[in-house]
Amino acid sequence: MWVERVELTGYGGIQGESVLFAQDKLNLMVEPNEYGKSTMATAIWSVIFDFNPDEILSPESENLQLSEREARRPKKAGIYSARMDINSQDRRLTVQRDFNAKTFQVFDRDRNNQEVTAQFKGPNGEDEVGLKLTGMSRELFR
Repeated sequence: MWVERVELTGYGGIQGESVLFAQDKLNLMVEPNEYGKSTMATAIWSVIFDFNPDEILSPESENLQLSEREARRPKKAGIYSARMDINSQDRRLTVQRDFNAKTFQVFDRDRNNQEVTAQFKGPNGEDEVGLKLTGMSRELFR
């Protein structure tokens, strides 16, 4: 699997940013602290796997416990989504996640952006995008 492009519409402190990744090359993000490198890495796995619904981050205060999904919610109210162009097993796909609605869509770019979301759902409608693209569980990939 090759991640071609990541587009963060609204994710953490990043809004309206795209990053392109070169194929068959080592891609490095070298930027100052607090630029968004860790946010980009988290965005990549969360677009592929979504957030673990049971994951709670350690509290910053005694009364505050955030889920990982809430911790990455954009600071300014608005769209909380991301999309990725992926090349996997000779298929060029786009995976789009709406983290507010907890939904995803998958499009086959080789077939005029035909929606193929059903191919990435399990027998009970569960989200299997990450498993089917990588062959790994969320925990192993991360």
